[in-house]
Amino acid sequence: MPGVPSSRGCEACRRQKKKCDQLKPACTRCTRLQIPCVGSGQRRFKFKEGYASKQQGAIILSTFARVPTNDTLQITRDFIEVLQVTDIRYDVTWYGPFLENIPCRIGSSAALDAAIAAVTGAVKALRTRQGFPDAMTKYVKGWKALRTCLSDPEQTKSIHTVVAIYLMMICQSWVGRPDDHFANHGEILAHILDAAVTQAGKGEFEDGMIVTLSSPVVLQSIVDPNLPLGSWFWTLAKSYEPKRPIMENQFGRLPSLQFYVMAQVTQWLRDPALHLVNIATAYNQLIADCSTMHSMLDKIVELEASGNPFLSGRLHTRPQAAYSVLICLALILNLVMRIFDPNSETLAEEAADLIGESIWLSRLADRHRPFGVSFMPVSLATAWMAADSMAVKDQIRDILIGYQADFPAMNWIETCSWLQNKYDEIRRSQLDALFATQF
Repeated sequence: MPGVPSSRGCEACRRQKKKCDQLKPACTRCTRLQIPCVGSGQRRFKFKEGYASKQQGAIILSTFARVPTNDTLQITRDFIEVLQVTDIRYDVTWYGPFLENIPCRIGSSAALDAAIAAVTGAVKALRTRQGFPDAMTKYVKGWKALRTCLSDPEQTKSIHTVVAIYLMMICQSWVGRPDDHFANHGEILAHILDAAVTQAGKGEFEDGMIVTLSSPVVLQSIVDPNLPLGSWFWTLAKSYEPKRPIMENQFGRLPSLQFYVMAQVTQWLRDPALHLVNIATAYNQLIADCSTMHSMLDKIVELEASGNPFLSGRLHTRPQAAYSVLICLALILNLVMRIFDPNSETLAEEAADLIGESIWLSRLADRHRPFGVSFMPVSLATAWMAADSMAVKDQIRDILIGYQADFPAMNWIETCSWLQNKYDEIRRSQLDALFATQF
């Protein structure tokens, strides 16, 4: 099943069969149409039946892989089949665009191969609602292979081990058992990335993987300020420090979603009383970015209603994911600011608006369940925590129960209570500190 190089143009230009100039951060056509520019410059392959020999021009799947065996060839075939799914509801690249580069890594790590097999089995079972026993068998084998790998200190540092851990955590949310604590995944990734950051600079795949997996750790640490972040995090964050302040949205880039900005927020939340000015500045930018993103989504809805065929697949849903993260971050900072200014009517009104936006967004994205709404539960759980009205809490709870029907392993209702307890602790500690300074 050799790979045949495909266009490097962005997704929008490829769908319309237009020539893409591949300008960064957005091509000329996407900038003119004011639409997201995704995938520009990315190397793609079209996979066809049959395996090419080493003739001139043939593409070899992996320079890293061992001599392929029947097992690795089957894993490769099955995973490529999963990657070729066009139904956005079961598009695995929601969990990271780097997944498209994994086929060339198959055969390089027993743990990675087992994790890929587990993902493939789970996706097929979820799509067809058949084959769950086989999926569970592969899931168990994946964890066994990973435990064996982690017993070797050298393999623990490998980028392939990091990928395997990430894939198994995804599988756990699909077909496994509920976590004991919401923060488990973030803690595991933080510890593994601490070791894997030594792979930074070794190649495009390694760098892309580290950045991709760091982003959920950053979000997790914002939701849970007690999550430990090692030295790797601050080294990585510093490397993303902009050369000049980002003062406005440029080519669809949102200042609040820049990695370095989010990294700073995690630091401020560990002692919010010392960083109230910075928190307020970041919050105001988040409110502005939320307004920008809502306007973009309104335009997308209007274009879709007019029958525009361009807005299919990932290009339709990526802005929804970005807006979900913005709402989550804004609600967290709103909660922290209200600790120090509990009587602010403006903050209370903005919180109510953000909660309403989260509910609206969940309705807009609902047709993309289950994979296509993977970004929504954390935002909704944060909205539940921030809501004062029991009627609104019940409304959010009903939506989250629907998500639990998709993946019973994820207990989002418990997550809401967990988040509530976490931020109640922060509120008590900050109020105690304020009280102590007055006497």
